[in-house]
Amino acid sequence: LAEYYAPVVDQESRSAVLDYITRFDYDGDWNGSNNWRNAYRYELRANVYYGVVESTNHVFLTYAFYHPRDYSARPLEGIAPKTEHENDMEGCMLIIEKDKTAWGRPILLETLAHDHFYKYDNPKYRRVKKGKNALPLDGSIVFLKEVDGTHHQQPAIFIEAEGHGVKAATEQVRNQDFKHPGIIYRFAGRGAEVPRNNIDPDVSYDLISIEDTLWAKRSEIGTTSLYCCGDSYALPGGQTMLIGSAFNGP
Repeated sequence: LAEYYAPVVDQESRSAVLDYITRFDYDGDWNGSNNWRNAYRYELRANVYYGVVESTNHVFLTYAFYHPRDYSARPLEGIAPKTEHENDMEGCMLIIEKDKTAWGRPILLETLAHDHFYKYDNPKYRRVKKGKNALPLDGSIVFLKEVDGTHHQQPAIFIEAEGHGVKAATEQVRNQDFKHPGIIYRFAGRGAEVPRNNIDPDVSYDLISIEDTLWAKRSEIGTTSLYCCGDSYALPGGQTMLIGSAFNGP
């Protein structure tokens, strides 16, 4: 299911390297405090993290996009400088309603751009109420390939350059003459490719399980570990567990 709905990612780019999506351990280790300086030293092969959570009536598909740096190509933006940081990850969640078919029907896309969540509904299968006292929506999901009127594939996602906020792409991506100012990533089955340059219209990415990587290493907390710090969570029976809550690095 995660492969079926794997999004087409329009990555805006202002850098020959720093806007490439990749995996946290692209440099061969899980030390979060050396990814800033290693960004130009290793190939940034295209990878997207995914997670799947199922409830009685829905499936929640998470896709997370990692960049070694949140950076600014413009040192001063207005009055104050932008805050840059190491290890940048933002993403989206697609909610699928079960309907007795293999793929279900998408009803909502939620994206994360910095600290703000954006929500988009399915224009051909509206299951999210709008209006007063209802969920505020920021637009509709754009699908690039349709199986039929209500079953879709490949939501189009836009990622900004530098800060890497994630939003739904706009309808213009459907136009045949659309030229994206950056890289277009697809789950194309060719493995994790490296863009030829920062204006590459066809780069294949691989999917990586969050459960088998970032979650499996949730207890690795320290100055040279994956996580710099953690939060305490209550477990059944009254015990608590410290789980990594932020990547390492300044």
